[in-house]
Amino acid sequence: MNARTRRLVILGVIAFFAPIVIGWITLGYLIARRDRPIPWELPSRHPVGPKERNLAKRLETKPAADFDLEGTDGRRHSLGSLRQPVLLYFINKDCPCSIEAEPMFGRIELAYRGKASVVGVLHGSLQDAKDWANANDTEHLVLADPTGETIRAYGVPRSVYAAVIHDGRIYRMYPGYSGDMLLEVTQLLAELARTPRKRVDPSYAPKRMTSGCEFVFEQAPKSSEASQSRR
Repeated sequence: MNARTRRLVILGVIAFFAPIVIGWITLGYLIARRDRPIPWELPSRHPVGPKERNLAKRLETKPAADFDLEGTDGRRHSLGSLRQPVLLYFINKDCPCSIEAEPMFGRIELAYRGKASVVGVLHGSLQDAKDWANANDTEHLVLADPTGETIRAYGVPRSVYAAVIHDGRIYRMYPGYSGDMLLEVTQLLAELARTPRKRVDPSYAPKRMTSGCEFVFEQAPKSSEASQSRR
């Protein structure tokens, strides 16, 4: 066998075995990461910039608004009735980012259950809240805010804004969600609840903070008395 023939044989062997080796390496990699989420990007994400961060900072100066809302557990809830501290986040039922972020908040609920509360406030009817919770296998309580009064009281313009609340005070307002936000929230909840910090895998969340869709509220109808007074 001359040198040229040997080279052809070697190249043929490499060409035959290379896909098999690469396939086994890929399979091993996928098996090793089978429990880790696959990163993907939502085209509807709204990146958070300085304007949104400044708004969140201003909202932190406001007292935490109380509310009286019905939940997916069939009970009415106020801020004071929830186990403190509370991670309150705001849901637009038609927003893809609300759906994407939901498992992240569910994992926080599971990690701190009995020590803190994770509660979603959904702009919609109680049936909307139940349908949304069932469709997303929600682990935590969801409150229905049909008129958007509570969401407006907190001043949040978009879905997936989140507030860490304790003793009637907003400790931290987040204008969206990200891996860094997830790590910070778990640390803050642990400190406020005086419990060891629970690790929640941040790889599911986007690296860059992003918020969801804008809330759209119906204007309250003008009363007849107000109309008459202007005549």
